[in-house]
Formats: sequence, structure tokens, C-alpha cells
Amino acid sequence: DCREIEIPDSRCDGNPEILSFTFEPRSCGDVIFVPDGVVCEDFEDFGTIAIANDSSEVVCRRTTSREEEDGMVIVVFDQEVQAGDLIVIPMNGIDICELTCDIISFGSVVQSLDWTKETTCGEEELFLKDIYGSLQLEGCGSGSGNDQNCLKEVEYTYTIENIHNLPMEVTLLERMRFTRRVDANAINGESESSGGTETIDLIDKIEVEDRFLEPGETTEAIENDVIDVCAEGEYETTVRVKADPPEGIPCQDEDMYVILTEPLKDCRVDLDITCETRTSDDAEDSGGRVECTEIDAPEPICEGNIEEINFTYLGTDCSNSFNSQPTLILIESSGDDEDEDDEDEDESLLQCEDFDGGPEGNMAVSVLCIDGTSFDDDVTVIVSVNRVAVGQSFAVPAPGAGPMPDVIVCEIQEGRIKKQTVTILSSINNNNDNNNNQEEEPTHATRLALKDRFGSLQVESCNNEQNCLVPITYTYTINNVGQTPMELTRLERTVSDDTAPMDLLPEVDDDDRTFGVGESRVVYEEDDILDVCVESEVVVVGVVEADPPEGVPCLDVDEYVIPTIPDKFCRVDAEVTCTSSNSNGIGNGIGNGDDDDDQDCDDIPPPERFNCNVNDNDNDNDNDCVESLTFTYVGRNCREDFNGQEDSCKDFGIGPGINSRIICTNEFNRVKFRDTVTIGDRVVIDSAEEEEEEEEEEGKVLNCELFDTENGERTQELTLNLCGDVSLKSVYGALQLEGCDELTCLVDITYVYRIQNVGTDEMDVTRVERIRNGQTLSLLDDDNDNDNDNDNDNDNILNVGEFTEIEEDDILDVCTTSVEAEICTKLVVEVDPPEVEGEGELCLDVDEYCIVTDSNPTLPPTQTPTPPPTEPPTPSPTPPPTPPPTPLPSRVDSNPPETDPPTDPPTPLPTPLPTPLPTPTPTTPPFEDPSPSPSQMPSPVDDGCYISVDADCTPSGESNDCGSVVVTRTRCEDRPLAMVFRYNGGLCDQSDNIQNSELFQCFDFQEGPPVNAGDESYITVTDIKGGSIIYHADTVRVGGEYTVLDEPFQVEANMNITTWRNDNTIPQNILQTLVFHSSCSQNLFLKDRFGAHQLVVFVNEEQGLRSCFFNATFNLNIANDVQGTGAILQRLSSNTNYGLFNFTNEVNGIFLEPGETLSPSPSFDVVIDLTVVTNNVIFTSVLARSEEGFQCSDSDFLAFVTGLALPPNVPTRAPTGAPTRTPLPTPDPQDTACSLQSIVQCDVTNAAGLFECDNIVPPISTECTSGGFPREVEFIYRGGNCIDSSTPQEFFCNGAADLEEVWITIISGNNNILWNRITTRNEFMDLRGIDESIDVTISTVENRRVGDELQSMTFNTTCTAASQLRLKDTFGALQLVEFTTLDGDDATVNAAFANVEITYAVELEGGTSTRARLVSATSTGGPSNEELDVTDYDPPAEVLGPRDTHVFGTAGIVLDLMNGSTEGVDYSYVLEVNADSASNPDLPCSNTDRVDFTVE
Repeated sequence: DCREIEIPDSRCDGNPEILSFTFEPRSCGDVIFVPDGVVCEDFEDFGTIAIANDSSEVVCRRTTSREEEDGMVIVVFDQEVQAGDLIVIPMNGIDICELTCDIISFGSVVQSLDWTKETTCGEEELFLKDIYGSLQLEGCGSGSGNDQNCLKEVEYTYTIENIHNLPMEVTLLERMRFTRRVDANAINGESESSGGTETIDLIDKIEVEDRFLEPGETTEAIENDVIDVCAEGEYETTVRVKADPPEGIPCQDEDMYVILTEPLKDCRVDLDITCETRTSDDAEDSGGRVECTEIDAPEPICEGNIEEINFTYLGTDCSNSFNSQPTLILIESSGDDEDEDDEDEDESLLQCEDFDGGPEGNMAVSVLCIDGTSFDDDVTVIVSVNRVAVGQSFAVPAPGAGPMPDVIVCEIQEGRIKKQTVTILSSINNNNDNNNNQEEEPTHATRLALKDRFGSLQVESCNNEQNCLVPITYTYTINNVGQTPMELTRLERTVSDDTAPMDLLPEVDDDDRTFGVGESRVVYEEDDILDVCVESEVVVVGVVEADPPEGVPCLDVDEYVIPTIPDKFCRVDAEVTCTSSNSNGIGNGIGNGDDDDDQDCDDIPPPERFNCNVNDNDNDNDNDCVESLTFTYVGRNCREDFNGQEDSCKDFGIGPGINSRIICTNEFNRVKFRDTVTIGDRVVIDSAEEEEEEEEEEGKVLNCELFDTENGERTQELTLNLCGDVSLKSVYGALQLEGCDELTCLVDITYVYRIQNVGTDEMDVTRVERIRNGQTLSLLDDDNDNDNDNDNDNDNILNVGEFTEIEEDDILDVCTTSVEAEICTKLVVEVDPPEVEGEGELCLDVDEYCIVTDSNPTLPPTQTPTPPPTEPPTPSPTPPPTPPPTPLPSRVDSNPPETDPPTDPPTPLPTPLPTPLPTPTPTTPPFEDPSPSPSQMPSPVDDGCYISVDADCTPSGESNDCGSVVVTRTRCEDRPLAMVFRYNGGLCDQSDNIQNSELFQCFDFQEGPPVNAGDESYITVTDIKGGSIIYHADTVRVGGEYTVLDEPFQVEANMNITTWRNDNTIPQNILQTLVFHSSCSQNLFLKDRFGAHQLVVFVNEEQGLRSCFFNATFNLNIANDVQGTGAILQRLSSNTNYGLFNFTNEVNGIFLEPGETLSPSPSFDVVIDLTVVTNNVIFTSVLARSEEGFQCSDSDFLAFVTGLALPPNVPTRAPTGAPTRTPLPTPDPQDTACSLQSIVQCDVTNAAGLFECDNIVPPISTECTSGGFPREVEFIYRGGNCIDSSTPQEFFCNGAADLEEVWITIISGNNNILWNRITTRNEFMDLRGIDESIDVTISTVENRRVGDELQSMTFNTTCTAASQLRLKDTFGALQLVEFTTLDGDDATVNAAFANVEITYAVELEGGTSTRARLVSATSTGGPSNEELDVTDYDPPAEVLGPRDTHVFGTAGIVLDLMNGSTEGVDYSYVLEVNADSASNPDLPCSNTDRVDFTVE
């Protein structure tokens, strides 16, 4: 009986095999309660959705997850429907999370329901009567008859009986039905009644012969209907019947049948958690509140005048400190002491100092903070706070109305016991020094930053504007979305990883726990503090449970996620230390020298005496004999002796050279030394080392013989009386004495350069330079091994808190000066952070360590000194040579003149190579002129010999020096005509460019491209549209270059570079493939790396040729500078990092008169590669003799660094490079206004790249009849069928294509793929590689891939009259809109349309670095004969920095060049931008740019 139909359970069981929905056009936002688990999306043309009797198409698809059907898309429903129609979808037990449904109206998708996109799908149950956009769930089940359905099919039976004694004929059977239904599933949250009365004539339900009834006979009429048993309703059916007897009065009767339905009684509860910031305003006022997910993190670096600092007490010792301020704070004396007798002294305070073990962390403490800039007894107390527990915060305000003191000193006490003091620099202008002299202008390494830790205190805010701890409020709202009242029985919440949930139900009043149907209420608000300076994810999970008056309880879970993403900022801390261990035998007469503790280099004393033979502990006056000696091999002749002994040296031939074989013996012919040495090497002799079994007298004489390493001939003989006058720094021919017994001049020291990331984001260390004695050495090496406890795969990448240490071994000569001197080593570190906000982009630090050498004792009296040397001290040794760079083919000539092998091998380094760094130049030369110098220099004699050499370097054809040549990462401003790439080899991760991920993508396959120089790969470069343009296809060696061009055309906007194992271009041979933007409308710079390929040359019309290479010419200037005697040249060579250049054959025997200079000067050319940082080192030596046989020599050392140009993503306020460079400007951001460059860029994206906006012209010819094949053609996909084609050409065509998005494949007659991709309506298709014909296939798009064929055609593409290729003619769905022909080298383009694109952007003006915060931007543009379009752009939240370009948007216009509408029309586009300086809002800046053009 229809009145006894049971109400189904509204909760669907399991995975139903059938789902049924009713269709009712509704937008996604019309429903107040949208079930979880589905994404409902309306599209722009939703208003066209069918209503009333109009039909819509519903297409539902299921994506399978079964292994045998993985990835298959199955259409499960595709029908035209009307409002109220039932949609039955077979699911076959598959989860609804695999279902998508599209509502299509007038051919367009107007609404999409997607269960596959929602992560919560599957976690929520299905409920009958839930509304999903235009679909309402009515049933779910297995189809076996036990389904859960709201819409029940019923059968009304109308029985008519003749209860009289006369026959009759039924003449009327009329049914009237009143329907009333109450929909409690809340459109707009309120119940809604619907219904009315419907009258239907049912007489046709009775056959004609059955309408005649004899007395007692009956007949029936049956009517089927559907009633909704899940909604409260009433179905009242009244039937009326009339009958006529053969004669007499007709009779009639009526009956009524009423069905009453009740609503679903299931309990359903919805919990909604929201979160907003808390303000100091009245709680009822929500003004100024911000959604917690939209809270902006504060600028991390404390800015401006600080008036208040908030700290959190952590309870940790000083080892927890994490900041970049000096560890020793220098407090300068005010000098106001009234007692003039007391000298004012500066005071130094440790940044953090623990007492009695430091804070224990489990006790409340008191904190006293004072003004640390005063030495007075009456200190200024800033704040005193009692009972601060771990995790609690407290404020330190500026005292009085004044600013915060530059230095704050805080003392932490537990009870009355002092546990810790911290000293903090609060002022951004404070540059303290602990032997680490910062640059004069403060960097981030000296500024206070949020989250800096000083022992147990952590900075949380500086002023109210920069605050990490934000008060927030969580709001818990409960909605009754079921059809029955309910009462709350459970309300809990868990925050992030809390172990136990918090019970919130006691916080809800009893009266507020009961909810009627559709009732919604805020039940609880919870205050909290959100730390927005720590990158994390705060997850609040709420659970609510409610009981209905009868039935099963209901439950809901909601989750609110707050991702805190603080502004990334970059801070690097550079520190230089220097130590020497006494374990190396340093005694210098002080103590026993056995202390193994490291000694600070600045504390190393000079020897207490220079005379090796005087022992202060002896009572007799006789000289003691020296037992051990250490010499440095200096390669000098005997005439340069400087010692206190006579006849100690004798030369043979020309004397020693750069290398010598030395044998030293004592008077008993016992060998004390035998080895081959080069200049700078040490010679160590222990004269007392005798075998015990031989009781021979200890040696008192040392004899040394020196031999030429090439011919074995003896070059020098030395005899030293070890009991005679032996003094440090004495020169004995080729040997200079550096140490004897416990005395030494040369001390082995180690510099440690520590680099730590003290910012909030990882950083790439891009520059590490050591500057000493005016020379700059790069310490950066990709292969560094370091002692960082934090292992890192790439030592150049430092994560937050990580550090790396680089060690450099050196030798300190503590005997080199007779006056106090200073040896300073400066460390400059620059890093390249990822995209960061704020002034964190300025990321460098400088530290300096100085060794102050004390004055040395005067040397003891010596014999009459020999004349001083005529040549300068031997220069610093050169680093090991590196291979010369590969020059550009056919552009430069780097072949030096053929030279003979060097007469002398290159000078090796005096000390072992430090690992892993390149050998630094020693702090001081390995030897110097003896000190003190003789009181009077002898006059030169006539029979002497004098020669000098000076090397210089100039760029070929220019006058400036090579060290000043800088090729920056020049931005390409115009579409290139050609490009040259260097093939470096290697993986995608070496890429170095700033194109975004949509423009640049790189993928490695197998082992990736090779990296060894000379290894070959096959490289293809094509456009990305269809591969129809082949820019390059050939084998290239690693280290080689290749050219990309397509004369006479400019290159395409996007390119694909694929690296293959060999020329067999099958997928298995791909090593790497990449795409990048090549038209220069986006970021493209010289030196950019794209995977294994680096851009080293580009050529365009605006900038000409820009290259990473230049020719350098080295000139060797030889002169006889002294009057009196001539010089005969014997040898000349230059040892460089590019190889050895020997000019001995060219100069041998040339005679130079006194005062004469060799002309022309010998020279050689090299090609310098500016894509890498190169230490260019040139050591030149010359040897000559006088006519009388006296020999003389000279040497010159030239060093400069190239390739130090800053990339575009490095701040412009970096320190200067090598000393030869011009320093970059470093304006003060507080005083310097920003400077903008508005950009209006106009591009014509079609016409083969031959149109610019200022030369758009109508077509010369509208039909291609030039003969042969067109160089290039363009079609537009318009959509259409074959019959409507307008071309007169007879061609094959089948089908029709009229979808908005299709897949088009175009193949030439020679099987060249010209186009193969998804194409949208009205998209231009540029085709190159045209031959006799093309085959076109247009298909549907299925899952972003080619689907079913819609249209195919083949037509002729030759430029002949028979082909009839005419502009604007259509071929099926394609329209011909442009063709380009060649006449020799001249290209002619004929285009029916010009596709013009206007791009509006802004960047900082070139050469400026003051960052700007954009305020407003307005573009105005269009043709002069129409109303101009005006667009206001929302300024970005990000600050505009030196490396940034912000694009506001683009505007496109298609000009018809054939209908005359554009002829003589002026087009104008203007962009006006206003901004404030980011560092000082009172310094605004603005700029306007415009583009004007006229179509001829």
C-alpha cells in the first residue's frame, strides 16, 4: 500500500552500483550546505544553462583505478535532460571519487562536478537529498530491488463498478491530484514548499469496448507516478467518473486517496572552524581583522628607529645564540669623565656570557635590561621584569621619550644568582669591531632581526609593525544540516601534534547545545597566539557529535590549516681567524716551545735575537756552534751575498737558476741534505745528526754544492762556518737563512674562513674572496671539502644555521721589518639567495683579521756588505696553470706564436697546496731584501749589467687594461637573429637562469649528458610548435660551441634543445631535453645556463653582437734602464695560466744600449673567457749579460681577475671586486629615492617574425604565385566543415570540426611534422618546412591527448596559379592568413592580419638599486578612431628589487590588413606607474612609457 512505504536510510551503504540524481539547474553557490568530497565549479557562461523545457546535456565519466583498467576514462552517462529529469549512473561498485560530471548548455561546459579533485573524497559518506550543484542525490543501491531510493514508482488503480440494474457507458474518468512537498534540504537555508493541483482525463486508459458495463460488471484504469518519500509532502488524488444509461439520467461518483510522506529523520551535523586575527578594538567590531591564512609575515630585518623590542625567554645557555652580531661588542668611551687624570678607555663586552652553568631552563627568572652605552655608575635601567618563565614574552621599551639605546645589556637572574648576561646591538647604524672590521655601511650581518637568539633571549618584535607573535581567535560554528533536531554530546579540538584533544563541550552553555532543523550557531571562540615568523603548518582539527531524539548519532570533523610562511631573508656571517700551533717547533727563544695549544697569529712574537751563535744562558763569550739550520732557496748569485762571513760563496758559469740540485755535507763528508729544489723551497739541515756508533766530532762547517738540473754542471759552492757569525736573514748565495736551532723567522700559520647562514632560507655561496696586500684571491671551489659538522651534498649551498669553513695555510715571516707593521686579511662573502622579500636581497658580509708585527731587533754587525741586488725580490709564485679557454669559432684568433719549450720550468709554489682551495698568494714574498739595508748604496760600476721587464695586458685594439673588462649578464632586449651556445655537458641541476617554470623546463634521462672535455653528443635545436624549424642538428664536443640561426628570420619565441647519445635520434638515446624562452620578451641573459648548454653570444638588430669572450694582448716591455753599459739579451719567457710563452729564440743576442727599450715589444694574444671567474697570472723573467760577462736578470708578476661580473639576481650593492675594478655605487636607501622604468612592449606575434609594430603593412599580394614553395605560411583554426570551404582549389576534405579546443596534426608531403599540438579557436599556426602539399588531421582532445578524428584534408601548398593559395580562403576548419616568399636572400611577408600583443611591465631604472613599493599603475590604449581602453592594475604585495620585472598584464588586438579598417589609423598605448621607495615612503618615484604606431 502506497501509504505504508517505509522511508529509506539516508546514509548510503558501501560503494553503490547505481546512483540516481534529479536535474535542476542551480549554481554551485546557491546551496548553503555543500557536502564535502566534491569540487563544484561554475563557468562564465553559466547563465545559459537550460531552464524550463529547454534541455541541457549531462556527461558523466568514471576514471578507473583497477589495475586491468588503470587510467581508462569511461562515459557512464551522456543524455539531454530537462529540469526534473532523473539521471541514473551505473557505478558497478566503483568509488564515487572516480566520478566527474559536466553540465553542457549550447555546446559549452557551464558547470563541472568533480569528485576526483577533492582530497576529502572517500572520507565522507553519501546522503540522500544532498545537492551537488544542479544534481540532487535521490537514490543509491545495487539495483537488486533493495535500493535506497527517495523516488518511489507507484501505481494508482481506478476501479469502476456498475452497481445499478441498468447497463451504462462510462463517459468521463477524470483525475485531480493536489501535491504539496516541503524541501528541508535548505536552498538558502530555509524550508521550501512546492506543489499544486493537476487535472488529467483518464478515459483513454479504458478500452472502448470496456466502457460498456452491464449491471454488476467492473472495469479498471491504471496510472503510474513517482512520489518522493524522503521529503515531507502530501499527495491527494481525487477521481471522478460519469456514466450514461441507454435512457434516463446519467450517474456519477468520485473517490479520494491521500498519501502523506515524512522527511528523512537522520541526524547530520556540520562543524565549521574559522580563524581571524584579534584586534585591540571592541570585540564586536571586526574591522581590521584578517583571515588567519592571509596574515602577512613581518619584514624580518628590524627597520627604522626602534622604540620597543619584545623577547621570549628560552632558558638556554649562550651556545643557543643564533645571530650575526659580533661576539665581542666594543663600547666607546664618552670621554666626559671630569677627572682629567683618568684616561678614557673603551670597554669590550661579550655578546653572551654564562655564569654558574647558565640558566637551568626549569625556573622562572628576573630580567634586568640597562643602557649599555654608559660607563657611569648611575646606569639607565630600561626595564626590570620579575618571574619570567620559559616561553613567556616581555617587552623592552625605549627609556623615556627617547630612542632605543644603541647597546642593550640584559642580566638574567635565578633568585639572586646571576646566570647570564647578553649584549645586543639595537641600532642599525652600530658597527662594532672585535678585530673584525665591518664595512662602513651597515649590512644585514650587523642589524637586529626577528628570531635572533642571544643566549636565552629571542627577539619576537621590534616596534608594533614588525611582530612575530600575532593574537588570533578560532571560531567554532555548528550547523544542523539534517532533518531532525539534535543535541551536542561531544566537542573536541586538537592543535597540530598535541597528544591529547581538548574538551570544549563544557565551554558551551546547556541552552546552546540543542539545535533545531537548519539551525546554525557559534558555540565557542578560542584565543591563541600565532608565530608567523616560523615556517610551519598549524592544523586545528575539531570533532563534533550530536544525538537526535531517535535514531543513530551523527558526527563531523573539520580541519583548519594555517600555513605560516615567513618572509625569507638572507644573512651571511663571515669570520676570519688565524692560528699557529707551537707544536711546529716555534720557540723563538721563549720557553721550551712545547705548548701544543693553538696560538693566535697576532700574538706570535719575533725571535728574541737574530744572532744564532749567542746563547744568553752561557757564561762564556765564545760563540756556540749552530746545530740545525733552515734556508729558503732564493736562486741568487754570490754577488748578492749578505752575511757576516768572508769567502762563503763561489759561482760557476752563470750561477744558479730557478731549479737546482743541492748537496750539503759537513767537514766529515757526511751528507746533510740532497734534493732538487726550486725557488721558495725550504732546505733543512741538522748538523748534529750523527750516528751514535761513530764517535766523530760534531760538524762545524757546512759545505753545499749546487748543480744545474738540466746539464748537471756545478753552478755554485757555499761554505759556512757554523761556529762563526751566523744570523737570521743572512743571504749565502742561493740560500737565505730563515731559522737556526730554536730560532725561526718563518712560522706556519693557518687562516680559517668561516661562513655561516644566519638568515631564514638556504643560500648559494657565490663569492668568497680573500684580499691581502692588495691582491684578491677567490676561495670559492665547487669541489670544496669542509669541516662542517652539518653534512651537505653541495658545500656551496648552506641551509639555515649551517656553516662551512675553508682553511688556507700560509707562512708568516716575523723577521721582515724593523718597524711595527700590519698584515691584514679581508674576507668578502656574497651569497645568492632564492627569491626573497625585503632587503634580504642584499646578502654579503665582510670581515678582516690583522696581524700586527712588532719591530725586530737590529741585526748584529756584519762584514762589509756586498752591493745590494739590482733586481727586485722574487715575486709571489703563480698558481698552477689552467687550460686556456676554447675560443669562439671564426670570431677570434687566440693562437700564440709557436714557442720553444721553456728554458726553465715554471716557478712552483713555496708551500704545499692548501686543500681544497686554489693556492693563495703568500702573505709576503718568501724572501726579502736583507734588513737593515746598508747605510750607503754603492754607485753602479761601468762594467755592470742592468735589465728590466714589465708586462701589461690590454684588450686588443683598446687602451684600457684587461682587468677592467666586464661582460655583465647582459639582458637580451630584442629577438635574436642568431645565438651561440657552449656545450658544457652535465645535468639540469646546473641551470642558472631566472626564467619561470612555465618558460624553462629541463629533464634528464639515463645518466644525462657527459661532462668530460672532448666527449661528443648529438644536439638538435628546434622550435617547440612542431619541430618544423631545425636550428641545429650536429655532433658537438663538451667544451665546444654551436650556432643557432634560421636566416633571414629571427628565432622563434620558444626553443627545444635535445641532447642525444649519438645521431641515431631514437627515444632510448635521449640524454637531456629542455625548452626555454628565446625571443627575449622574457628574462634571457648572456651567460644564462640551460641544463648542459650556456648562452655565450647573441646577435640582434637593437644590440648588435654581444659576446662572453674578448681578445687580450700581453706586451713584454724590456729595457736597459741604467746608463753606463749595454746588455745582451739571452732569455725571455712568460709563464701564464694559459701556458708557457717562450721568446728566447726571438730575443737571444739582441744588444740594448744604455737607456734603450726593446722595440717592438714581444707580445702574445689569448682569448679570455668571461663565463667563468679566472685568476689571470703572468710571471715574466728575462736574463741578460754585459759585454764583460756580468749577468743580470729581472722578473715581473702581473695578476688580475676576470669574469667577476654580477649576475642579474645578485644585489647591486655588492662590494667591489678586484682592486682594478671600478667600485659599484652603494647609495643609502634611506636618502635615495627609487627610480622606475615603465615598459610598454609591442610585439607582432605572427607574420614570421618579420613585422615589428612600427612596420605593419598590408599584403603586397593576396595570392601566392611566386613559384616554388612558400618559405612559411600561417593558418588560423576557425572551425567549420568541408562544404563551406571558400577556396577554389579542389582538395580532399572529410568531416567537420567546430569545437573550441582540438588537436591538430599537420604533416608536409615530405613527411615533415609541421604542427602537432592542442589548438584553440582563432589560434595562429605558423608553419615552416612547406613543400608540395600538407595533410591535416583535426581531432578531439581526450585527457590532454589526441582523441577521435573530426576532420581530415589534403591540399596543395605550392605558390602556383593552379594552387590558388589566397589569403582569407578557408580549407575546412582552417583559414589561410599569411604566406612568406623568398627572392634570393630577400623575404617578403604577405599577411591578412597582424596579431599585436601589448605587454605592460615595470622594473627599476638601470643602474639603480633603491627598491620600490608599487602604489598604482594605469594603462591607456587603443586606436585613435575608437574610445581608448583604461585599465587600473592592483599593485603587487612584493617589493620591486633590482633583479625584478613585474608584468601587470597584456592586451591583444588583431588588425585586419585587407579590409581597409586599419589604414592610416594611429594606435597608442601608455603605462603610468607610481611607487614609494621601500626603505623610505616619503621618497616617491614615477615613470611613464608609451608606444605609438600607425598601420600604413
